[in-house]
Amino acid sequence: MSFPVENLTQNFDCLRTALMRGPQGPVFSEGVREHIDLASVSLRSFAIIYLYLIEYKKGQARTAYRMARQEPIDELLQASIAADYLGIRDHEGFEACIAECLALILLENRLKLKAQHVELVCDHAAFESPEDIYKVTVCAGVRPFLHRHMLNIDFTPRKHDIYPYPRPGHENPDTWKRILEHYPCLRRCHEDYDDALATQASETLQTAWEKTRNGYRVAYTDPLTLFVSFKLPEPNNHVSCIRHLKALYARGAGSNLRSRDPPRQTLSPGGQDSASSRSIHY
Repeated sequence: MSFPVENLTQNFDCLRTALMRGPQGPVFSEGVREHIDLASVSLRSFAIIYLYLIEYKKGQARTAYRMARQEPIDELLQASIAADYLGIRDHEGFEACIAECLALILLENRLKLKAQHVELVCDHAAFESPEDIYKVTVCAGVRPFLHRHMLNIDFTPRKHDIYPYPRPGHENPDTWKRILEHYPCLRRCHEDYDDALATQASETLQTAWEKTRNGYRVAYTDPLTLFVSFKLPEPNNHVSCIRHLKALYARGAGSNLRSRDPPRQTLSPGGQDSASSRSIHY
């Protein structure tokens, strides 16, 4: 497959060096042959990177949504590793793009994040800086973490606009129950992920109180939505979903959920106001 040399040298440090030209012409054999053999970079990974370079900045939301619908998490992570290897000049922008794609995938179905994804992101040097992709995997677990923790607490709201539970992240109660069971397994697969998720959950709780004319109400902000560049709708039917889950607990169906995932620290809401124009409340 052929790509314009100018595009390659302008966007990748590795390829700019390989195709370098001196006073007498190309310096290295790749420039002489006008061919670069990148055996460690798959064609699909390079296609994702190139799509970012030619389309993402022009139509950010549309391109991210399309990539999220077409590419599995494994391919997006491999593309990020390939971009780091090639020395993509706009590394931060590309990581933000992949992070948005991952956020869109996981907002639709958080079950798609697997243990091998968590281990790869936590251990591979390509994800150390910037940390957008690592943060997405952590933030994906915050909503299940808080919801699971608070289902064991019997809240009695005094007013109809006070909703102390984090709302379910899926309108299907059975799917959300599977998600609540799934994320403790991910936490056990890597200690760094477990610690980071507990810390992020605590930070989310500290901004969970929203001031109103009549006092305060609980308004959790799902940190996973902060990676998305356009407004998202809230999941529907959250009240019936809560009732369904609590009914499962009452029948004993959720007893394993409670025993397998003890909270690592005391999580108590603080008094800070939540403020973010790019977030949604749940």
